[in-house]
Amino acid sequence: MLDREIVIGTTTHIPMMFLDENGYGIDHTVGSRVTKLRLTLEGDSTPSYTLETTDTGEFTWTSQANGEGTWLFQSDDVFVAGTYHASVVYTDPAQTPDDVHLLGEATYLIKNPNTGAL
Repeated sequence: MLDREIVIGTTTHIPMMFLDENGYGIDHTVGSRVTKLRLTLEGDSTPSYTLETTDTGEFTWTSQANGEGTWLFQSDDVFVAGTYHASVVYTDPAQTPDDVHLLGEATYLIKNPNTGAL
């Protein structure tokens, strides 16, 4: 996972590939598998925003069977500017217990657009 900079009011596509510990793509067509991008504002302990692979407004699949797709930050999404700890977690609610597996972490900077005159 890479650090990212996202400008509020723009549409941003962030490509992802979800891999297991052996480097194989996690097949999201099986059962109720879901992967989440959690954004936690620096200094907080609870995620401020959560995007899920099951929401077509937040994620589109390139190959669901290979765990390849793109997170979507839409131009009309409402975010608060700041530095966020981003973590991607994978879970399968059909399993008992519902294990959560950390797939990656990064820093996301969500910022307001520059609006100064030239």
